[in-house]
Amino acid sequence: MDGIITEGLTLGYGAAPVISGLNISIPKGKITSIIGANGCGKSTLLKSMARILTPDSGRVLIDGDDVHKLSPKKIAKKMAVLPQAPKAPSGLSVRELVSYGRFPHKSGFGALTKEDNRFIEESMEIAGISELKNKALDELSGGQRQRAWIAMALCQKTDILILDEPTTYLDLAHQFDVLSLLSGLNKERGCTIVMVLHEINHASRFSDNILAMKTGKVVASGTPKEVITSENLCEVFGIDAELIEDRETGRPMYLTYGKHV
Repeated sequence: MDGIITEGLTLGYGAAPVISGLNISIPKGKITSIIGANGCGKSTLLKSMARILTPDSGRVLIDGDDVHKLSPKKIAKKMAVLPQAPKAPSGLSVRELVSYGRFPHKSGFGALTKEDNRFIEESMEIAGISELKNKALDELSGGQRQRAWIAMALCQKTDILILDEPTTYLDLAHQFDVLSLLSGLNKERGCTIVMVLHEINHASRFSDNILAMKTGKVVASGTPKEVITSENLCEVFGIDAELIEDRETGRPMYLTYGKHV
């Protein structure tokens, strides 16, 4: 079953389209990573799914509904979005940030309910930041801040989580922690996760489905074994990569690479 579908999607920023007539299907309840070279349209596609960027033509459908025709509150109940390098007001505590995830479920300016507070505490616990709840975001490491933002997204209690480069600016250990957290959420909750990743090996290890993009088009899609091939990496990134099978996961990973001549 497809969780997100695009039909004839054309997107741009006022000049020539970045994406033209794109038709894709993203499976429900799976982790899908979008990979590709800089400027290929990865983030542009994600922004359209997240309703940040309005299509020039075509549609993005979730459960049969055009996301650009849904009200902001209704879409916020279906989908949580974590943009690249999100920002929050200075001095905001972790708990205050996470509590923002409950806003789509409230009417007016009502106080947080007992159920809201339960979701807030549960989301911080899942993200592994309960002990940091009273700290200001400014005091946290990059990995801890990313977990706080993910906790806020979890607090929305949506079936779809969209993330634009969630591992940017994180060291290798924190990248692994964040992606492991997302993988665990997918397995435990069955939520659909769509994210843009730059690191090919991470995409292979943590994804069920991969879309490889080049110049606004999807040139390969499917499982990691179907997409992460020497031929596809040469086509998408212009590299000659030596691939091996990860002994732990059985998935492909590149060991070394050089620029294709």
